[in-house]
Amino acid sequence: MGTGQISPEQTWKFSPEYALDGKPQTGFCADIQTPGAGLVFFLANVSEFSGVQITNGLAISAKDAKAMAQVKKLRLTSYTKKSSAPNAKWIEENTITLDLKPVQFKAEKVVPQILSLDTSFRGNVIQLEFLESYTGSKGTDVCLSEFSLGDFKDKEFSAYEITNQQRVKASLQGYEEASKHYYAFKKFLVWNETNSISFQSFDAFLPVYFKSDGTFSFGQVQAMDPQIGNAFPSEPKQGTYTILATSPSGIDLNLSYIDSGGMQRNDTWLFRRAQVGDEDYEYFKTKMGISFSSIYNAKTHYLLFLKENNSGATFYNYEVPY
Repeated sequence: MGTGQISPEQTWKFSPEYALDGKPQTGFCADIQTPGAGLVFFLANVSEFSGVQITNGLAISAKDAKAMAQVKKLRLTSYTKKSSAPNAKWIEENTITLDLKPVQFKAEKVVPQILSLDTSFRGNVIQLEFLESYTGSKGTDVCLSEFSLGDFKDKEFSAYEITNQQRVKASLQGYEEASKHYYAFKKFLVWNETNSISFQSFDAFLPVYFKSDGTFSFGQVQAMDPQIGNAFPSEPKQGTYTILATSPSGIDLNLSYIDSGGMQRNDTWLFRRAQVGDEDYEYFKTKMGISFSSIYNAKTHYLLFLKENNSGATFYNYEVPY
């Protein structure tokens, strides 16, 4: 669990799991001005440890590591949590403040810091608080690339294995899937700035306009065949949008606007990029039938979906290029 994470809507960038993935090129980054900024790890069982191994900063390279701020003082506290209940009390066991060095490289390879805690710590909840930082050349957001607990055997540090490594990998894979929707949305915004875009169902058009400044407008839904009337009666909408969350399922959007009666409304929509093999893609391909290959090129264009959560109305667009 991370506190003060920067860009929390972009989970694939600086989420806590990146401090456990064994890759110094990734890491957790936080706004040190946030009270309690840092990390909390929940262990499966009460464990004892006498040392830690840390890769400070965002250790992509010796040059890049200087861009982001790094942890200078780190308070490590261990707690015992006697049950898995969310409101179970944390009982403090041990605490220490550690002085960290900026990340070091040797022949372009990261050299982790190994620190003794001078005593044996005990607990199943480990809290890391970023107290002070070394300023980065491009900002004050402070990063930590890797962290592990361990013990000293014959004066040599031995890091403990992460028993739920598969869960960490699954989370990171989910973040990667989420990033595909996010970057498609950013591309959609750029395209929409200079091009009018209509999403469509299989019998109606929805003119949409999203801007990077957080505003949007929807035109009135129009039936593709005027003779059958409008199957989706609606009024034009204009207001602001907020990204609530980005997940493997897509981007949850809140659309806030004033309706024709003067009432404040908040609708939730899902924006997602469909790709070969997923349900939306296969549904679209089936509905298009023999015309699919002539109207859509998966190598050059996105297949985008907008879904209104309350009504379930679904619209697609295949005109935005990569």
